[in-house]
Amino acid sequence: MNGRVWYKEEDELMRKYYPYEFTERVAVRLNRSIKSVYSRATILGLKKSPEFQKELNEYYGEVLKREGKSTRFSNGHVPVNKGKKQTEDMSPEMIERSKATSFKKGHLPHNHKQIGHQRITKDGYIEVKVAEPNRFVLLHRWLWKIWNGPIPKGYVVTFKDGNSQNCNIDNLECISQKEHMAKNTIQRYPDELKNLIRLQSKLNKKIKTK
Repeated sequence: MNGRVWYKEEDELMRKYYPYEFTERVAVRLNRSIKSVYSRATILGLKKSPEFQKELNEYYGEVLKREGKSTRFSNGHVPVNKGKKQTEDMSPEMIERSKATSFKKGHLPHNHKQIGHQRITKDGYIEVKVAEPNRFVLLHRWLWKIWNGPIPKGYVVTFKDGNSQNCNIDNLECISQKEHMAKNTIQRYPDELKNLIRLQSKLNKKIKTK
């Protein structure tokens, strides 16, 4: 038998804490791996509560602000050219050429995007800006980390409905690269066979859990 058996008392603790706490904290409470807690929550049909979702959305906003601050110059930062005249670093010709393209004080480029701005990659995924000047990350991975903690090594975050732009946390799942490859492989089969393969996979998971 693979893995530890889940006891009734642990399931009760899962129902009590999983909807209201970070998955990482629940794993510590139960002395289980994060992966094991993910799997058990799926079997028990547990999801994060609306209250916790609201808390996480607020936390998500604060993280974005904090990430942005980390890329700014800190108070007291001294530029390398402070106190130097322009003529000490540039020739007269360079100074004249630079005037035409110099931004006025406080000016932002017309295409500047605020932290939180989203865009679609060429592969169809959503990216979100998390820091200046131009740091973007994949939204589904970012949201998973906010909700559930770090993504374990060798695992990927995928979309249950196959829509790579549906980043609702209930539509995301963290699975091993092996499982991910298997899911992609069955796409070439007829729908009837796909369903049988999925059912067999779910049955195998339940057998291993028991």
